[in-house]
Amino acid sequence: MGPVKVYKCLSIADKQKVIAAVEAGEKKKDVALRFGIPASVDPCISQDWKNELINLLVDYDARDIFNADETGLFYKCLPDRTLTFKNEKCHGGKNSKERITVMLAANMDGSQKLKPLMIGKFANPRCFKNVKSFPLMYRSNKKAWMTGVLFTEWLSCIDVDMKKANRKILMFVDNCTAHNNIPHLENIKIHFLPPNTTSTLQPLDQGIIKIFKTMYRKEIVREVLACIGEVPCKISILTAMEMVHKAWENVSAQTIANCFRTSGFIKDGQTIGEGIPVQCEQSEMDEKRCDTIFNAISKLDNAMDQIVTNNCSQKK
Repeated sequence: MGPVKVYKCLSIADKQKVIAAVEAGEKKKDVALRFGIPASVDPCISQDWKNELINLLVDYDARDIFNADETGLFYKCLPDRTLTFKNEKCHGGKNSKERITVMLAANMDGSQKLKPLMIGKFANPRCFKNVKSFPLMYRSNKKAWMTGVLFTEWLSCIDVDMKKANRKILMFVDNCTAHNNIPHLENIKIHFLPPNTTSTLQPLDQGIIKIFKTMYRKEIVREVLACIGEVPCKISILTAMEMVHKAWENVSAQTIANCFRTSGFIKDGQTIGEGIPVQCEQSEMDEKRCDTIFNAISKLDNAMDQIVTNNCSQKK
């Protein structure tokens, strides 16, 4: 029985506990294990799909094979690690839960990353005042989620671009409810991935989205460091939009190609290697380095404030 069917068989009380645990920040893998929801994908299904995939890719060049997926992004969430002395109690605040949804798409050889679609809660935020152009496409709804209407609009825009470039592309997406209503497309052929297998068969879930979020986190740290000693750092939707654009541009073509290969997307006699994104290790090191710098400066800033306070008290 697959993960979705097991979840549907849970009682209402257990379903509420699952949702509460995920919203509280607990890892989905741990939640699934606790409630007996299978987290692994049937290897037989994966192998059958990879065998079928070889035939699906025959008529397309690697540059014309795309994968698209959306992901939630807590766009104001700051680093959750800090430096402290031994035996010193460390009190952390709550992370921001303000969320947007970002739609990402890239091709098999990593040579093209489509312009992301960002979905927020507000149609016309104040920060958009007097701004005439944006680095990516922005839409809104009350829950900042992907909907069938938004997905249809996004696909239609991509189809127009491909028609202008005289290209026929093959795009793989998961069977999310928002993806069910596919419009008439002249230059895009949509193919759905097998249900409940995206954790192993969808290229974007093999490390591309993770690297993107790591790059976004680096941009947040840079923004906060630039504001130290000046006005408090405020990350608006427009700032988040610019950082999403930079983060997506910084995801390397090699990382994308490796993730596609890991998912079974192979052509011209290639073999499926380990597929570990070459950028992961460096990105995680950069993330930790940014966190360390940020927290060290914050610690120094607090120490200087304490010194000033003590001097003022002595003078009195």
